[in-house]
Amino acid sequence: MAQEHPGGGMADRLAAYRRALESVPMVTIRAAWSWPVRAPRAAGGPLVRSALGRELRRLTHGDDAGPEPLPAGCSCPYCAMFERRSVPGGARRDSSGWVSGLDSAPATWRMRCSRRDWDRGSFAIDLYGPSAERWALVVAAIEGMARRGLGGDRVRPRSLKIACDAMNGVPASLGRRIEDCEERLAGADSVRLVCATPLRLLRKGDLVITPSPGLIATSAARRAAALAALAGARPVPGPPTDVLNDAREIPFGVAGGWRRVAVTRYSARQGRRHPLEGCVGQLAIECAPADVLALLAAGSVSGVGKGLTFGFGTYRLVADDEPCAGPGTDGNRRSSGGTGPPNATS
Repeated sequence: MAQEHPGGGMADRLAAYRRALESVPMVTIRAAWSWPVRAPRAAGGPLVRSALGRELRRLTHGDDAGPEPLPAGCSCPYCAMFERRSVPGGARRDSSGWVSGLDSAPATWRMRCSRRDWDRGSFAIDLYGPSAERWALVVAAIEGMARRGLGGDRVRPRSLKIACDAMNGVPASLGRRIEDCEERLAGADSVRLVCATPLRLLRKGDLVITPSPGLIATSAARRAAALAALAGARPVPGPPTDVLNDAREIPFGVAGGWRRVAVTRYSARQGRRHPLEGCVGQLAIECAPADVLALLAAGSVSGVGKGLTFGFGTYRLVADDEPCAGPGTDGNRRSSGGTGPPNATS
């Protein structure tokens, strides 16, 4: 028998969690261009993040804005998207053990750019909550960084094309995108979790080499709830403990190509390079209940783990009867909203 929790039964609690996710606006921007010769050898995610941040600072603080830290109270779009902020009130643990509230704001955007995407000249940016309202400024920043060039060599891509679902008037929310993913997986007996970019989940500061579906589902649930809290949903109940316990018991294994990789990013503020490690490849997940798949779907839509704005933490859920593009790609066969330009990450 399903365990009951204060404030409602299992079904009520899960329904409240889903309603909270419906309150989180989401906008996807897709960009595609052609390289003058070939793509820079550096990883695309950190390179685009650096150029995007530089351009947002220029747009909000003028051409003379340097890499120095901005005032602590600054609430400009750059600081809101790139600077870690504390949240008044802090986190709270309810009687079921779920931690609600926030000690610090979650990343309100993520970069999606696999090595294959980068080589062919495409990437996508997902904006959540308050960042979704700034989509026009982010589009302008992408246009600006393409004009000024990327990386130390200032490589200038050609023939930039940008598509944004907000331009088409397509209403979207985090909850709706998760439901789309669930509908695609309905009836699947088993799925593959395909990591297009490094998955960086840490336990006590150490990289988890082979994360379980339970760890991924719990991380995804907490991130989605944090985004809902940031969007103003109060309170944000977590999924029932029974669902998370079910996720921890799901059998899984390495389906192919699972490996540890390292990506280097350069910090202009600190003047040095930082290595970031994660894992790519495929995990096979068997007999996952629908409620657990919903949590894994949340992670595929919002990203999980560390380094989301550097292009980490993107994965795709693929039913076993669905063709998969492989661990080195984004594995997506169709867009989750809007119409992207040719070769855009979907």
